[in-house]
Amino acid sequence: MRQWLVLVRKEMLELWRSRKWLWVPLVFLVLGAMQPLAAYYMPEILDTFGGLPEGAVIEIPPPLPGAAVADALNQLGTLGVLVLALAGMGAVATERSSGAAAMVLVKPVSRAAYLLAKWAAYNLLMLASVAAGLAAAAYYTALLIGPVAVGPVLGVFAVFCVWLSFLLTVLIAAGVVLRSAAAVAFVTLAVAVVLALATSLLAGVMAWSPARLSSLAPGILAGTGAPGLALPLAVTAAAIAALLAGATSALRRRPMVPG
Repeated sequence: MRQWLVLVRKEMLELWRSRKWLWVPLVFLVLGAMQPLAAYYMPEILDTFGGLPEGAVIEIPPPLPGAAVADALNQLGTLGVLVLALAGMGAVATERSSGAAAMVLVKPVSRAAYLLAKWAAYNLLMLASVAAGLAAAAYYTALLIGPVAVGPVLGVFAVFCVWLSFLLTVLIAAGVVLRSAAAVAFVTLAVAVVLALATSLLAGVMAWSPARLSSLAPGILAGTGAPGLALPLAVTAAAIAALLAGATSALRRRPMVPG
């Protein structure tokens, strides 16, 4: 346990030195604030840049607070996933290619501790970033549109972060198999897109899908609940554990020397 904590601190320090602790939460914060601001000022934007005939009037009903936060969450689920993939694509792959992983693993450091430290550090970065994005969305929604209940926002935060943690696990596991950071990012984004599309098109069959966690957000924010939440949560937790176990096993069998 002590060895693992030392590795986690090392990973956190590297994230700080690479400025990821600054720019990743900042991007999420901007993405979260954009949606309520855009929804509130949309009539003025259309009036200024819409190119409408003189005298034309477009009535846009004001958005509901829950809907505004849900839209912001959709932004985090698309552009935010891309940001996380770009930030973490070299976490394992680049270290394996450069030989840095070999230097760490020559010491009495287990493969499991090495991977779990990276997984934990990037999950902490993700939690802080999503918290910044949702806080910005809730703040500007409450300021411009209407009051936002804290309970549903916390519930959405927890559920959404489980989905992102699954994608980060895919990213870490892909880094064990692939040496190209770009390929790791591509695989992670492909998994996110394929699961999201399959879950949307085959809702009845894919009720277990981890991607369903992000689609349940509007119901949680609206206060109508999230029926069927237990199944995708359980499947996602099992998938995360299986991916980490498989990645650790694969790392033991792979050479750590570059090339």
